[in-house]
Amino acid sequence: MNKTKLVLTAILLLGLATMQAKSDAAQDTNTVNSVELPALLIHFHPITTIFSMSTVFSEESSGAFLYLTLEKPLSQSTSLIIRPNFWRVDNLVLDDNIPLRIGSDFGIRYYLSEKGGYGELGDGYYLQGSFGAFLFRHVENTWMSGEYRPKPETKNEFWFDVMFYVGRSWKFAKVNLSYDVGLGFNSTNNLGGVAYIGDINFCIGIPIGSKKQK
Repeated sequence: MNKTKLVLTAILLLGLATMQAKSDAAQDTNTVNSVELPALLIHFHPITTIFSMSTVFSEESSGAFLYLTLEKPLSQSTSLIIRPNFWRVDNLVLDDNIPLRIGSDFGIRYYLSEKGGYGELGDGYYLQGSFGAFLFRHVENTWMSGEYRPKPETKNEFWFDVMFYVGRSWKFAKVNLSYDVGLGFNSTNNLGGVAYIGDINFCIGIPIGSKKQK
């Protein structure tokens, strides 16, 4: 029951943040000059992608960790974040306890202004809060259970987490570069042990289309 309340609280907080972002967008209309924003920013994660692709050509593949971050501007300083990701583990990574995980993070990103007033989307420091929902395959092998099992038991379970990030972004003519560091917790804590988790991302963002923000 406590886990359910925690998940519902996280969803409520994200909903309130989205409502505040829409309010900021309306306020921007009367306080800032018209600016042009990308209709969508697609952020690629080159480090995890290169690692995952390299294992395809390895004799002992260790799996794949694929991430893609979609950033939808809501105002000049606020955006909606969707980060679908996929894990597939083949060998010794994570002790083979999570051979498959698929799902997505959903969050709000707010760009801070270094000169006061409104931040500029895609440039400068930012804060981000997100909620993740995933379906993963959990293998209870001999090492985890403490008893001998001729065949490891496989279960499909849900994973929910809440993350908070601090990041930095650089905006260029045709591309954005960014990195962030996050700390959060796995509210379901399916695997036991410490529920706190960390995350680091380095991204290359490509703007798609444009729209006028008055």
